[in-house]
Amino acid sequence: MPREKTTPESAIGEIAANNGIAVLAHPVYLDREGLFETALAEFMEMGLRGIEAFHTDHGEADTAKFQNAAKKNNLIITGGSDFHGANKENAFLGLPEVDDSFYHRLMELL
Repeated sequence: MPREKTTPESAIGEIAANNGIAVLAHPVYLDREGLFETALAEFMEMGLRGIEAFHTDHGEADTAKFQNAAKKNNLIITGGSDFHGANKENAFLGLPEVDDSFYHRLMELL
């Protein structure tokens, strides 16, 4: 089925309009392109409220960088396995582990 594309502004707005919490997923890809800081600032102006710091594609330095960015900007920290089945070599259900405190913070905001 064909996918419909949207803009970050529209996606963040729709999430907020439906009482959700918009989180930047896969920030490592923006970082590799040198766009992370700029995009983060723009997305925060649009209503972004979190960063996916824990992900199977993040190394330790990436995870630390995204956690620090979240803390600096008072954003929530999320993460998880991003498991879509056996179609990804380094993705295992339940890994990377994410501390319960991040879950509790997310639930507080909901």
